[in-house]
Amino acid sequence: MEVITRAIDKLFPEAKSTRLKQLCPTRWVERHDSILLLQEMLPAVQEALEEVSQWKDVESASMALQLLCALQSSFFIISLQVMARVFSLSLPYARFLRHEHIDFSNAMNMVTNLKGTIEKIRTNAMAESLSTSIKAPRRTGRQTLRCNIETDNPQSYFKIFLFLPFLDHFSNELNSHQDLLKSFECLIPTSTSNAEVTRTQEESFKKLLNLYQEDIQIGDIAAIGELHMWYERVKDLKISSRRAINYYTACHQDVFPTINTLLKILTTLPVSTSTSETSLSSLRRLKTYLRNKTGQQRLNGLAMLNTHRKLDINAAEVLDELAKTPRRLEFRLS
Repeated sequence: MEVITRAIDKLFPEAKSTRLKQLCPTRWVERHDSILLLQEMLPAVQEALEEVSQWKDVESASMALQLLCALQSSFFIISLQVMARVFSLSLPYARFLRHEHIDFSNAMNMVTNLKGTIEKIRTNAMAESLSTSIKAPRRTGRQTLRCNIETDNPQSYFKIFLFLPFLDHFSNELNSHQDLLKSFECLIPTSTSNAEVTRTQEESFKKLLNLYQEDIQIGDIAAIGELHMWYERVKDLKISSRRAINYYTACHQDVFPTINTLLKILTTLPVSTSTSETSLSSLRRLKTYLRNKTGQQRLNGLAMLNTHRKLDINAAEVLDELAKTPRRLEFRLS
């Protein structure tokens, strides 16, 4: 740790961070920071490994030399550049999606903007200049362990083998989270002045009815008629914002029960799992050495207390609840 700290202070004296971050297994936004910081501090990491590789400790020197060779390989350098390029674009959106009270439709609109940016940089693949020489791997007649691309140009090879597949996978992951929203968009007209139900919106509405059939109490024909009447009602509402909560507030439950139920689902649908990830990251503080043998019920209780620690707890009510079960220890307020 001291070696890498000295290398960072030497090469990056004005850097705000003086140490690398671990790749967090639960919080996705923390992975952005760790990748971007590694890409920025890579020269310092390489210099620290070169110093450790000269130590007399054979085990430490051998491991440092292996890591140094891996960090200087073309595959690692290109992979790090690709991830840093894409993660630098998705970092603002990842931070925004951590908010607990974010609107689902607004979040998906931001994802659409991110997809558009990804598509633009897809045509400018591998445009950055690298200080390290990049070499394409050797081609053979029969290759079974990796992609055998017929090109001698390193830039073309890594563009086809690494950059484009990564962007396509990233875009596909974004698309998978947008399918549900596209079905809900039929509940919120794009224009309130001349809102009309199209055949595409009816098909999307039927998908919602099929998906949430346990929550819908009427048939499809009556529900579609309710959708047409809801569009007529929207013309008189004059709602300026397309936020789902505004339409849910204006939707009368007795008049439009199906639309009201679906809008309620839309407004309460969680955008991300950031709250659960934060709770999972707190497990090390809950399950300590002294609580190593704690039961599942007690662990769940501690986790709930940690998650909802902002709530006011009435000690008298807690003691009354505990006193309902006979115990050797007598509970009472002092």
